[in-house]
Amino acid sequence: MDHHPQAWLTTIGAVRSRAERIRQQELTRHSGQLQGLDVGQQAAVQQLTQRLVDQLLWEPIKRGTRLAAGPDGHRHVDLLRFLYSLEQELASPHDPDPDRHQS
Repeated sequence: MDHHPQAWLTTIGAVRSRAERIRQQELTRHSGQLQGLDVGQQAAVQQLTQRLVDQLLWEPIKRGTRLAAGPDGHRHVDLLRFLYSLEQELASPHDPDPDRHQS
């Protein structure tokens, strides 16, 4: 990646963080329905939801990595940030992104 490799990696991390936050929120929201499950069933639900997130993100990340490596890579990074509303994840004081405002 010539143009913004750190921006792309930071953005992918933010997408994954957002997806995990949503996954955990949904599991918490439905925890009442899940509390009757035994430990093995709860582990299966955790694994299933994690695999769904991973599968949904795999192809867009793979294709986006190719696009971000091109001459207009910064535009693809910005678009991904916009489409996933990553402001909260990118504003984290624990993961500063100094190139966030460069484009």
